[in-house]
Amino acid sequence: DGTRLAWAGVGTNAEVTAWDIAAGRAAFSVPAQGRDVAFAADGRLAVALTGGVVKVFDPGGKELHAVRGLPTGTDSVAVSPDGARLAVAGSGLVVRVLDAATGRVRVELKGHTGTPQRDQFGLPGDVNRVSFSADGT
Repeated sequence: DGTRLAWAGVGTNAEVTAWDIAAGRAAFSVPAQGRDVAFAADGRLAVALTGGVVKVFDPGGKELHAVRGLPTGTDSVAVSPDGARLAVAGSGLVVRVLDAATGRVRVELKGHTGTPQRDQFGLPGDVNRVSFSADGT
């Protein structure tokens, strides 16, 4: 909704931070080795962490759940416009679409010959999604 900004870092003392733009301060910050962040329309924040984990936080920073067991190279996360699905990508040449509430894999999208580096859902009401890979697709 444009009211927050989030970033993730790696290295010593790394944190994932959600910034309240209007207040000019952090809404919350959690110690974590983050790779990518994505907001849901309702303010939830999905974070791809090192080690094949995606965590979802509520707008206040409370961890709602964690999806574990993803490939360790998972470094991209996207949230569907309705907040019901997460898309994760990284090593393994596969983009996985997960149920945001349970973390269960709903579909695996295969076909890249290079590591998928970024993925994104379409606009609200649009079921399309796109991913970008090192193979140029």
